[in-house]
Formats: sequence, C-alpha cells, structure tokens
Amino acid sequence: MYYTNGNYEAFAHPRKPAGVNKKQAFLAGGGLASLAAAAFLIRDGQMEGS
Repeated sequence: MYYTNGNYEAFAHPRKPAGVNKKQAFLAGGGLASLAAAAFLIRDGQMEGS
C-alpha cells in the first residue's frame, strides 16, 4: 500500500465499539445527509450495512 501524508485511514485500525452488533440505526430519507450518516456509521462506527 502506498502511504502519503494525510492518509489516516491507512494507519488507523480502531477497535470495534462495545455492543455495536446489538444496535440499530434508522435513517429517514435518501438525501445527502442520510447517505453521509450511513457511510460514517459503516466506516467509523463499524456497523454492518444491512
């Protein structure tokens, strides 16, 4: 993998939050805010996308 300045995701491997498998998130609408929230929940919150 090629590392560059500012490529934080290449180095950071955070632990999975406790109890994240038991949590649910309901996002209303298909707008930009809901899609961004879903992307952050999957990427940063390590929730499943299903």
